[in-house]
Amino acid sequence: MNLSQQLIPYPKKFPDYLASYIGQIREAIRLKKHHDQRRALFINYLRLAYDLDPSEFEIEEKVKVAAVRGLIDALYGYVIFEFKTDIDEEREVAKQELLKYFLSRSEPGEYISVLSDGLNFEVYQFERGKIVQISKFALSDDDAIASYRALDDILFVSKKTTPTSADIANRFGPHSAVFNKSRIALEDIFQRVSDDSSVKVKFTEWNRLLAKVYGEPIGDTSLFLRHTYLALFTRLLVLNALFPK
Repeated sequence: MNLSQQLIPYPKKFPDYLASYIGQIREAIRLKKHHDQRRALFINYLRLAYDLDPSEFEIEEKVKVAAVRGLIDALYGYVIFEFKTDIDEEREVAKQELLKYFLSRSEPGEYISVLSDGLNFEVYQFERGKIVQISKFALSDDDAIASYRALDDILFVSKKTTPTSADIANRFGPHSAVFNKSRIALEDIFQRVSDDSSVKVKFTEWNRLLAKVYGEPIGDTSLFLRHTYLALFTRLLVLNALFPK
C-alpha cells in the first residue's frame, strides 16, 4: 500500500456514494420534501458509505418527559438524530425537542444529538440542564475526506487504520465531541479541588507564565482547563508523529 492510499480514510467507492447522496438530498431540499423522506435517504447513505446496518437505527422512538411526549426521529447508539425541512426556521423548536429527548435518557450526558436537513448538520450535547452546540458542518462532494470524517467522528465506524494527525485532530481536537465532554468533566473535577493549595499554586504559576506572553494575567478557569486538555492532545500528536505504528 502506498502513502496516498494510507492517508485516505474512506472506502474506494465512498466519493461515488457521497456525490449520489448529495444530488438526491439537494433535490429533496429543492422540492421541500418531508423530513421523513430525508431521513430515509440519509440512513440509506450511511448503509452504503459507512456500512451501517439500518436495523441498528431506532426510528421514531416514543419518549415522555413529565407530561410531555415526543418521537425521536432516529436513534443510533448514543446519537440522537433530528431532521427538519428548514433548520434556520425550525432551529428553536428543534432545540426544545432535543432537550426533551436528552432528558428522556437515563444518562443524558452520554449522548450527542444531530440536527439536520440532510445536507447541513449541527451537533449538540447536554450540558448542565441545557443543550449546547459543539460543532456544525455541511457535506460537500468537493471535499470527500472532510465529509467522511465529519460523520465518522460522530458514528465512530471507521475501519482500523493507522491514524494521521488529521484523524487525531478530528477525533480529539477542540471542536470534537470528545473535547467538549472532557471539558465538562474537567470543570467538575476542578470545582472539587480548586481550594486545594497545590491546585492554586499550579493555576497561579500557569497564569504568571501566560502573563509573560500577553503582558498581563488574562487566564481564567476555562482557559486553564482548555490548555490542560490541549497539552495532553499535543502529546498525542507528537507521539503519533514519532511512533506512527
